[in-house]
Amino acid sequence: MKESTATRFMYTIGLLAVTLVGCVMQSREVQHAMAENIPNFNETCLLLNVGDNCERLMGYMAVYRVCFAMVAYHAVLFLWSLFVSSSYNCRAGLHQGFWFFKFLILVALCIAAFYIPKEEIYSLIWMYVGMGGGFAFLILQLILLVDFAHNWRSTWSAKGEHYNRCWSFGLHFFSFIFCFLAMTGTILLFLYYTRLDSCLENKIFIGVNAGLCVLICVISVLPCTERLNRNTGLFQASIISVYVMYLTWTAMSAEPPPDGTKGKRSSQQIFYIKNCSFTMISSYVGVVIMLFMAIYSRYVYICKRDINLYNDIFFLQRDLCCCCCKSSQSESERAGQKVIYDEMDGVAYSYSFFHFVMILANLYIMMQLTRWFKPEESQLTDYGLNWPAVWVQMACSWVCVFIFLWTIFIPKCLPGRDFSMIPGVDTLQRRGRNRRGSSTGERGSNDHLAEAPQTETVV
Repeated sequence: MKESTATRFMYTIGLLAVTLVGCVMQSREVQHAMAENIPNFNETCLLLNVGDNCERLMGYMAVYRVCFAMVAYHAVLFLWSLFVSSSYNCRAGLHQGFWFFKFLILVALCIAAFYIPKEEIYSLIWMYVGMGGGFAFLILQLILLVDFAHNWRSTWSAKGEHYNRCWSFGLHFFSFIFCFLAMTGTILLFLYYTRLDSCLENKIFIGVNAGLCVLICVISVLPCTERLNRNTGLFQASIISVYVMYLTWTAMSAEPPPDGTKGKRSSQQIFYIKNCSFTMISSYVGVVIMLFMAIYSRYVYICKRDINLYNDIFFLQRDLCCCCCKSSQSESERAGQKVIYDEMDGVAYSYSFFHFVMILANLYIMMQLTRWFKPEESQLTDYGLNWPAVWVQMACSWVCVFIFLWTIFIPKCLPGRDFSMIPGVDTLQRRGRNRRGSSTGERGSNDHLAEAPQTETVV
């Protein structure tokens, strides 16, 4: 395993652990089970001064405090690792090692967080901080998604032009697949989340987002759009369309039940979906996607060699289908485990930006677990069922469309900057030219030698 990969893997485990702890703190069933099965449970809780049956360790305030400790932990590491460019720097050593001591510091921060006074003021301020950080993390995901779509197309397009036509065929094939998925998703949403005499909100949501998907697909294939940005096509628009319809589905799945129907989703109550497993999938698939996007955005994209300033926004880029930066460093053996030292010539990714994304990811997880604007009503059994979550997902779908359109028209809005090709593709093109020229290189060299005497004679 590469040294930089192992470090990021350890921090990812910490993110998963915080998520699991937050879920436990939101589950009253766990509290009751522990009180019934653990001897002297209440006495131990009173001795630790955490209330009857550890009441202070349960609920949304407990999630706030644990996530506050995690954010403070990464904030310190963020400041500590600013402008670190070499793995031999003493500050880089703290980022990559000393796990036992860092674990003790994190535990101490968690304990200290439970002694923060004035819970009302603290919870209000921290809720707004969490909303800002959570929404920023969503925006970062959208930026990375749009950048990934452009990067994918530019890479395969260059390979199809200079190596093999199969890459170009793959672009057309996946464009069709993604468009088909987007259309199928739209039809299924109309079937399962609307009916003729009701569900006006859902009809508007689906209609608006489906119209936006059609709009970006049409714009992406216009000849004038290609003149503005030659790296634009239906492929990227189809990927964005699938993600927009996914956000629409998650938004409508998060609609809270009507009064007196606690535990049932309003849309599913209207249609009477018999399969209860569908209810569970629609309830908790957001948790899986949330964790995947949090890990993916940090683990795959954060690579120092591919960081590019894209209209004053960091678009993090990398080679397609590669989970980390390529390295030519030699491998070593340490305690029987193969270790690749891929940071001998410099850091493989930005340490400070990594911790910044970790801060945003923890805030996003905190807000998801505590129902955003109404944390006092949150519990694990109705995870994600609230109107704020609905509007956040819908707003993200619209922002995703806006970001995609912005990347198309950037070359026209900002003349003098070349945004049409992703960095790294020019290297790929040079390799293709060198590959074609290798077979004729010897003949060209001989022709040059044959022409040399003629040139000398003329002179």
